[in-house]
Amino acid sequence: MTQEKVSENNTLTDKQQTAWQLSSIQLVVWSGLPLITTSFVISQKNSLLGALLTLFIGNLILGIIRFGVLSMSYKKRHSTLDLAGNYMGKCGRYIIAILLLASTLFWFTELMSIGTRSIIKLIFQNENVKSNQWIRISVLLGIISTLFCIGNMKLIRRLCTFTFPVLLIFLIICTYFIPVSEINMIQAQPYIPFSGFGFLIATGLGVTADFPTFFRHGASWKTAIRALIATQIICLGLGVIGIYIAPVFFELMHGHANDWTGTTLILKYALLGFTILSTMSSNVTNIYSASVGWELLAPESFLGKKELLILGLGLTTVFTTVGDFLPAKQFAEATDLALVNLACIFIFAYIVKLKRTNQVSSIDQLVYLTTWILATIINSLQFYNVCLTQFSYLSTSLLIITVVGGAGSLVRKYKKKR
Repeated sequence: MTQEKVSENNTLTDKQQTAWQLSSIQLVVWSGLPLITTSFVISQKNSLLGALLTLFIGNLILGIIRFGVLSMSYKKRHSTLDLAGNYMGKCGRYIIAILLLASTLFWFTELMSIGTRSIIKLIFQNENVKSNQWIRISVLLGIISTLFCIGNMKLIRRLCTFTFPVLLIFLIICTYFIPVSEINMIQAQPYIPFSGFGFLIATGLGVTADFPTFFRHGASWKTAIRALIATQIICLGLGVIGIYIAPVFFELMHGHANDWTGTTLILKYALLGFTILSTMSSNVTNIYSASVGWELLAPESFLGKKELLILGLGLTTVFTTVGDFLPAKQFAEATDLALVNLACIFIFAYIVKLKRTNQVSSIDQLVYLTTWILATIINSLQFYNVCLTQFSYLSTSLLIITVVGGAGSLVRKYKKKR
């Protein structure tokens, strides 16, 4: 077991985190490259007013959903994997453990690829550098990320509470020094109401599935709620900044800005610092998230501090050896769809449980597991343009969960009457 768990009483050794520490861990993940990507998608086909409305309503809905997820997990300080076991049974627990490890592998590879490519672009002003430079930067980022994981959650929270304010400073510097001529293109976008809304919700739900694993370390329920409120409000503010700088960020990172002089040189170093810290912090939290699944699947001799060392160095090795050949982005997005469905299943199952005021039965677990598998398979077929491409992933999943989950509940109710 890791340092967070005391095996006999199933308690956590680090369970006094403040609201600032809890929210910093989530904000470090959101305020980096995911923020830029999400804001870029929202800003592409939206006016400024439309983008702001999308952010506000999206964050409000995500906040309500996250409150529900925390409500079902905090009392017993359950992790995401514990919830999977409660609502999807032992088999579901093992499947979700594999999913968490796979998701971490693909997102680690994708974020490292984006981060390393951006760093090379900023330092060498050329993406086509020698492979040894790519490997050196990748290995260095991977090793540093792994070292911060070895101290488990205590060191991770210290890293995040330091990193988030620094990331925020870098964002402010980037915002201030962006050339005015570059910003004009943001205002010229056509207005499509709530463009990017589904992407914002889906991305947020993928992160929401991991909330129980991190928020179980809070000092109290009130602390967790304060952290959640702070996270949502700050995410909204960061989203506004992201809409302002995201298009320019991608243009500067991968476009024409090769001559860095004067104030643009300050912008270059701010972008470089932002990219390095964002990549490293995201890797650290991803590795910790995967460790929950690793604890269930790995032999006992590979647990404890060794598990995070194995995960960190193992992921770095995979990235540097097969990262160029692995379609990480596609697989990462596919696993994210599965995590979105997992969060939806948690909410649906919790609502059903509240109405019944009784425990989840083995039939319920089978229904929820089957529903999750079915929704994930259909989403995967949509993702690879096989069928139902005219519908969004989220609407398809919600329809499947409502119909299949509802039918399962009716069958259980009928059997109980007989």
